[in-house]
Amino acid sequence: MLPHNNKNTEYWRDNKIDYNYTRNSLSQNYEMTRMKINKDNKKNVFISNIIDHPFIKQLKYDEHLTYNKSIYIVHFKLNEFCGKYFIELILNENNNFIKIKSEKKVLEICKNSKIIGTTRYKGHLYFNNDLYLINQVKNDKIKGVLLHDLLINEHVFGKEVHENVKKFIGKYYEIYYLYKNYELLEIPIVKYSYADKKYFKFINIYKTIQYCNENGEYLIEVRNYQDGDSVRHICWMGNYKELVERNYLTNELDCVMIKENGVNKWIFKNKKNVYSIIK
Repeated sequence: MLPHNNKNTEYWRDNKIDYNYTRNSLSQNYEMTRMKINKDNKKNVFISNIIDHPFIKQLKYDEHLTYNKSIYIVHFKLNEFCGKYFIELILNENNNFIKIKSEKKVLEICKNSKIIGTTRYKGHLYFNNDLYLINQVKNDKIKGVLLHDLLINEHVFGKEVHENVKKFIGKYYEIYYLYKNYELLEIPIVKYSYADKKYFKFINIYKTIQYCNENGEYLIEVRNYQDGDSVRHICWMGNYKELVERNYLTNELDCVMIKENGVNKWIFKNKKNVYSIIK
């Protein structure tokens, strides 16, 4: 049976992403990955005890490879929040991958990639005649970007994502796909909000903006980016519903979407569904 998850299928389809196409495009390779895992558990590519990342299994691997043209390093990390796993890519100050020219072996390049944290070369691929090294990073303090940042928002805090990254992820979006028990995990969306500086310490510690408002409101309200926004939110919509007017969440819903004064808003009641990050 092919992996399947439709928690936010409708949302991604509404945002011009064909969820079924992206899921099915990986299905054949995923089935091959699963057979290899069942055949030899010692050689599987699980990056945690319960999470599978099939994209890594498909990469070519050669520690001694050298290349005399442009080389991009795609740093990624596996992150977890309240039991929810997701992939982040780490970009440079220009919202692009690190680009170098070197005739050193790829393993040495990845080990000396000038990024803070433990790194591990996972494989490579070629795109537009350039070599892309896929390098896993372990550092909880480094901020990364998600699929929604790159293909829907196309910016991070209003700063545009480099065209090279958008083209690369447009083809290799599977790097963000994680599975648990052969089921595709929900792909989170990214939204924004404003919070006063006096709440920054609280947000940095607890990763939430719950109660960070003058009214002490417990509901978490986020939106698309507006100039001056100071907090970025990674959101799992789960069971959601679009409403024509403001209403409180029922026990069956994780999120509601409303439009007020021409502004689309997403409202959550459970802080475990929203991971908040200060700019």
